[in-house]
Amino acid sequence: MHNRKLAEEWLAFAEKSLETAILLNRENHYTDVIAIDIQQTVEKALKALYAFEGIKIPRTHSLDILFNNANRRQRGGLIRLLFHLRPESQLNAITEYGQDMS
Repeated sequence: MHNRKLAEEWLAFAEKSLETAILLNRENHYTDVIAIDIQQTVEKALKALYAFEGIKIPRTHSLDILFNNANRRQRGGLIRLLFHLRPESQLNAITEYGQDMS
């Protein structure tokens, strides 16, 4: 059973991580921290997918595990989920090549 509310919470966490990375990048600060924030963005977005699909969220920070444990249909649904839950979001910018995220 889908859990839209929990998925939205995970996406809100992902958006905060992405916004932090964008801000740090714009200000040319802490490039090592930006990588952590990007990893956190992807991790939280994948966990949103698990929540939306009603699947128990694995307790891991491994993107490899999170991505590979999702089946092909779920992975394909990640971008659709992001657009569905947050159409106005900065997260949409990650799917558009060459778009300025600032």
